[in-house]
Amino acid sequence: MSGSDSDKVFAGSIPKFYETHLVPLIFEPYAADLALRLASRSLHRVLEIAAGTGVVTRHLASVLPERVSIVATDLNQPMLDLGSEIGTKRPVEWRQADAMQLPFSDGMFDAVVCQFGVMFFPEKSKAFSEARRVLRPGGVFVFNVWDRIEENEFADTVTTALESVFPKNRPRFLARTPYGYYDRPTIEQDLASAGFTTYDGEHHRFAFANLDILKPESTERDRRGLIGVDHLAYTYASVKDLLENYSQLKTQDIKPYWCVHHGMTVSMYYADPDGNQMEFQVDCFGSSEEANAFMEGPHFAANPIGVEYDPDDWLAKLRAGTPTSEFLVRTTHAPVSPIRGSFAS
Repeated sequence: MSGSDSDKVFAGSIPKFYETHLVPLIFEPYAADLALRLASRSLHRVLEIAAGTGVVTRHLASVLPERVSIVATDLNQPMLDLGSEIGTKRPVEWRQADAMQLPFSDGMFDAVVCQFGVMFFPEKSKAFSEARRVLRPGGVFVFNVWDRIEENEFADTVTTALESVFPKNRPRFLARTPYGYYDRPTIEQDLASAGFTTYDGEHHRFAFANLDILKPESTERDRRGLIGVDHLAYTYASVKDLLENYSQLKTQDIKPYWCVHHGMTVSMYYADPDGNQMEFQVDCFGSSEEANAFMEGPHFAANPIGVEYDPDDWLAKLRAGTPTSEFLVRTTHAPVSPIRGSFAS
């Protein structure tokens, strides 16, 4: 059996050793964290892949409402057998399954969870694609991985010590597999190849506007003229970055035609002579859940477009020491800005 093949086999004495020593020493706190990340979501069915002996499963069974069904799977039946023997706070379905070919119908689950398991998948993008397939629209895939082994003192110390004992046949399992899948661009590419498009936390990638609501006075010809791609948006890390970019572009006589606080973003809109438009923006919320809550709330209902602001005034306040956080909260919700701002009035 090759090294990569043996990396996937957890049988014999391994399940008991794993549960008795590695779970309390390493995995328990991460399992609690992973389960809590799902606790606030509205869920009905959760699938766990690479469940091992069930440390995450037990936490899920404890924090999720009893109405949420949990299916715990692993490639290795002996690991599942021990997990089932240990038991959970409430009933859980234990099922042997290969993450590369999940035995479930499309769209069956609201969430797919995996703790420190994706590193063992021989084809990451294929396994990610399977996770996406069994997720319902709007479902979430939650997993974690280790950083490179040099950043993990315990594993690095063990590996270094063993290499000194076996210099001619250095054991590289930890560095090769558990700690070998840490490069973020690679992970992002594998997720993108599998069809995931919101793994980076963006709260929206496409926005569709009902002009009957946003611009009720528009004619049918107006509406036809606005069908298609309106603009592309680019997100900055902070209000400071957005305003300093504004200042730099202004020195080249490049100015935004519309500066608006949408509530969920602070935005500046630019257009070139050919009419191509770009939005430079900063997210006002730290998570998509917070942004969605705002868009479902009364302030957005009262003003779904936003309130205009003066970028020079903001820049002066920023340079005078106003905290950037004060720019992110839309404290006034009127007057409602015209679409395209005063430029379009």
